[in-house]
Amino acid sequence: MFLTVYLLRQPAKPARRSEAARSRSEAALKWAKLIALSMALMGAARAQIALEPDTAGPDFKIQGEYLGTITDGSPMGAQVIALGSGRFTAVFLPGGLPGEGWNGSDRFEAAGTATGGGPAVVSGSGFSGSVAAQGTLFTGKTDQDQDFTLAKILRTSPTEGAAPPSGAAVLFDGKDVSAWKDGTAGMDARKLFKPEGASAASGAITKATFGTFHLHLEFRIPFMPAASGQR
Repeated sequence: MFLTVYLLRQPAKPARRSEAARSRSEAALKWAKLIALSMALMGAARAQIALEPDTAGPDFKIQGEYLGTITDGSPMGAQVIALGSGRFTAVFLPGGLPGEGWNGSDRFEAAGTATGGGPAVVSGSGFSGSVAAQGTLFTGKTDQDQDFTLAKILRTSPTEGAAPPSGAAVLFDGKDVSAWKDGTAGMDARKLFKPEGASAASGAITKATFGTFHLHLEFRIPFMPAASGQR
């Protein structure tokens, strides 16, 4: 995004501005400040990007899904979302995690903060607790003053790494990009697929053409805690 700023030279003799002109000038200044702030936030979001866990920093360890029970034995889940710079949102889900016990409606949000690489302290909606800096345990009290202990879990798709079925066309298996048109696809140092050349913005192009099909796709996304929405 490029922003062009024009500086207007003042006349030798100050001219009296109308109220309408003054109002337009103030509005323009407000918009300029808003645009500058937006660009600064976008720059901060781009600055907090990690492609590998080893370079993601302490917030990445804390973020994730946690599952366990409260004092009376009832299951409860929590999703801890990193927002960047040691800030978090914790979403408590009575009954368990989505797809694993949660009823799909009851949810309670709390804010969390971690400083100096320490645990994230969470409070809100009557809940309180802390997430270990190692991202292993989330302990605290519910809005009903019951203790909870939740352990981090990593859920994976049951089809992750599955062998292709008989008759499937394998478009990429981490070995080469021979199924793609020359100059449109490649592999990075990690043997991950990526579009290349002029097609990078619109996508890589297969050599074969397909009609109706089922696609099995495995992908990775970067850790971007300061970003939100579809950027």
